[in-house]
Amino acid sequence: MVFSGMTGRRGARRPATIVLFLAVSTIGGAARAVAAETRRAVLVGIDKYVPADASAPPGTVVADAPNRGRPRGAWTNLEGAVNDVEELRAILVTRYGFRAADVHVITNQDATRDGILSQTRKWLIDGAAPGDVSLFFYAGHGSQVRNSRSQERDKLDESIVPSDANAGRPDVRDKELARLFDDALDKKILLTAVFDSCHSGSIGRGAPRPTRFRVLPADERDVADPQTPVPPETRGALVLSAAQDYQLAAETEDENKNPHGLFTWALLKVLRSMPVNESADRMFLRLRAVMQSGDTLQEPVLAATPERRRSALFGIERPDLAGRSVVAVQSVEDDGGVILQGGLAIGLHPGAELRRVDEGTPPLTLRVSEDQGLSRARATSLSGTTKDLKAGALFEVTRWTGSAGPSLRVWLGATTLTSVEVSRVPETLAPLASASGVS
Repeated sequence: MVFSGMTGRRGARRPATIVLFLAVSTIGGAARAVAAETRRAVLVGIDKYVPADASAPPGTVVADAPNRGRPRGAWTNLEGAVNDVEELRAILVTRYGFRAADVHVITNQDATRDGILSQTRKWLIDGAAPGDVSLFFYAGHGSQVRNSRSQERDKLDESIVPSDANAGRPDVRDKELARLFDDALDKKILLTAVFDSCHSGSIGRGAPRPTRFRVLPADERDVADPQTPVPPETRGALVLSAAQDYQLAAETEDENKNPHGLFTWALLKVLRSMPVNESADRMFLRLRAVMQSGDTLQEPVLAATPERRRSALFGIERPDLAGRSVVAVQSVEDDGGVILQGGLAIGLHPGAELRRVDEGTPPLTLRVSEDQGLSRARATSLSGTTKDLKAGALFEVTRWTGSAGPSLRVWLGATTLTSVEVSRVPETLAPLASASGVS
């Protein structure tokens, strides 16, 4: 649920699973150090979507709503959303300073449309004071809603699907969430929201294979809503999406065969192991590497201002890494070689050296031995062992080297045009320079 899409600047989108990680600091425009603020969370997890009316055919809405009888595809249950919520609750309490009494969990039949909206406002906005920390987390199905008056080209609003949607209740749309979040921002609350849903793109082990996807077909009832709230990320928010627009976000199983969202599975690992004051930028590097440490190349997306990316996840500063070039480990090979998520695009060439920056870990220095494209390189140990190195570990570049050859090679296929015809191409295209929309 990337809110910048509400401005109409994005093109038509294919069905995708989007996880939004929204983090906003409105105290002086920068993240704050931990103080005496109250930290609150509302965690929503929905596994149960199949209508209780067993006589209804799959994909049929079973209430006396305007959508009665209108197919929306087969309603499918999930398995990992409630697990996501329960494990996140434990981490918030044990590592990030949330009191158990201030973490409110809504699951399955209690996670109705009205319940989600009212409980979020009650606990995270109305009950909060300026400077407090409020966290919203949603795990469940994502979808889209027809909006003929939307500025977006596809005329679809992204949405999260409440548990009573199978009874005809509307989804909760991105525009509704944006307006709700704007109320929190106006109150100067440090707000974080995480969505593990479609339509919202041990750590040493590779990411497990996906088992299902968190997506439902669009609701074709037209809401005809012309309003376009200001995207929260333009106000200092941080938006983290689980996948690109053309990808789905998967469910998977952890090492103990417990179901989770693939994105949340990786997020939980990162939250357990990273410093509590790590910047959002560094957190994202770890998260992406852990997600892609197996066979599934689900690509998360981070959208935020440069200032917000450098700020810590929950407002705790870590200035020691500011301005440094840092890359994450994607995997460690059987022979000890290390695959890095950084390549020619950031200037990593053979001979470049990096040192580990994770706190409390043995010293380890790597040297790049092979570039494997624009965003990938292979390195070997220069000093220290890679035996216990895991996906998501961070390394700072300490020595740069120049390229031995061109960084980018372009292949041009054969043409049937003559040299005279090729020379006329600029003349043919010249009138376009004054055409509307061409620069």
